[in-house]
Amino acid sequence: EAYAGLGFIRLKQAEISQSEEDYELALKAYRKATELKPDFPEALLNFGNIALKLSGRDSGRPLTGRDGERPLLQEAEKAFETLLSLLSRDSGGEPQTSEVFETSEVSRVHLTLGEVYLRQKKFPKALHHYQESLKYNPDLVEAYYNIGFLAVKAGQLDKAVECYNAVLELKPDMAEAHYLLGKIYAEQEKYEQAEKEYQRAIELEPSAAYAYE
Repeated sequence: EAYAGLGFIRLKQAEISQSEEDYELALKAYRKATELKPDFPEALLNFGNIALKLSGRDSGRPLTGRDGERPLLQEAEKAFETLLSLLSRDSGGEPQTSEVFETSEVSRVHLTLGEVYLRQKKFPKALHHYQESLKYNPDLVEAYYNIGFLAVKAGQLDKAVECYNAVLELKPDMAEAHYLLGKIYAEQEKYEQAEKEYQRAIELEPSAAYAYE
């Protein structure tokens, strides 16, 4: 608990300073907390989030954890998978809820774990967790967006269209989603629909050079 408390303070300092060093101090404290108490949900959540954040920073140093022992993305993966296992209470896989972890938080854990696997190019696992996140919260724009991305990579263009339309139902002013829809329609030779989506992207983002092109 003391290490988790220290991690919380370091994390608040890091959010103010945006210093990588401060985030690393917070990560170190939370890592120690989870080593001493492996079933510590709050510590696991913050540890995983910080590890994921640091893994995405443009640093001249290798993106590894303690002494280069484990890449940060793998540390984040382990933390979130452990957290999900703690939140599963029966064979049905229904999540536990508490003052800290409501159903919406469980959906966020799945969403974030999807990002961890996406960055590692473990696409089937990423897809699984994005789909799980939508079971708990069907209004997660990020989940639909990333499932659409994975569908495009798999050549499932109709599925991608379905996902990007779901994104736009929730967030109609997302220029990039309109652009991606246009790109798919163009590939399907549905040129009028493609032009309509590109025009809408330009209306929402007049500096969108990619849509003008």
